[in-house]
Amino acid sequence: MLYAILLATSFASVFVATPAPAATQGGTCNAFAGAKPLGANYSDSAVTVPACGPRPLYGGPLNRVYPYPGAPRYTQGYQCVEFSERFIYYKFGLRAPNVSTNGDQIVDHYAAAYPDKFVVRDDKDKVAPTQGDVLSLSAIGTFNSRSGGHTAVVQTSNVNAAGTGTVTLVEQNASPTGTRTFNVQGWKIQGTGYPYIKWLHYKDAPLPPPAPGTRGRGLDLVLAIDTTGSMHPYITSVVRAT
Repeated sequence: MLYAILLATSFASVFVATPAPAATQGGTCNAFAGAKPLGANYSDSAVTVPACGPRPLYGGPLNRVYPYPGAPRYTQGYQCVEFSERFIYYKFGLRAPNVSTNGDQIVDHYAAAYPDKFVVRDDKDKVAPTQGDVLSLSAIGTFNSRSGGHTAVVQTSNVNAAGTGTVTLVEQNASPTGTRTFNVQGWKIQGTGYPYIKWLHYKDAPLPPPAPGTRGRGLDLVLAIDTTGSMHPYITSVVRAT
């Protein structure tokens, strides 16, 4: 009888559930005294990256902030660049290029450093940025404005096949809460204050599901048909079937 009880106890222990691994924590907002989370996070099943403040250009201290341990460069306070570099490091495992980078240069610098990892897109591609894409926003088309532009990360994208919808961004040094939602029309993100926007898309990232009520992205399809005499019975059967 004792043996049976021990056996049952041992057998039950095999089925003790273990919690699923938590998402990777993409840094903390404690680089200096008075630093704190703004409230918004980039979050998916793999990683959570908090937006931090206070906003350095709006009264916050200008302490040195490294986006991750061992980063080659720092920003003065929690700048927008710090967030995008920290996100890319914790999400994709890629270090920041060791070159001075403003917000509107993030896309170009990372695309040059990791051409096998990223593609660069903009509204002319007639595709919306998707979750995890990193944006550069600039006042000029060369994306090296004297103001430095801005950078942010896409949290959600709900854009239909006509290029209309919304995107929600997570960012630093631009909004008090660390997040803003913008309308998209004709594939262009509206109301950011920057006329030029492009983004990094990680090549291995899956495409998002189509927005509700849409058919997803369009498909360019070409049918090539051999019309020689030997194909006549097959062509006829296809015509009859359709």
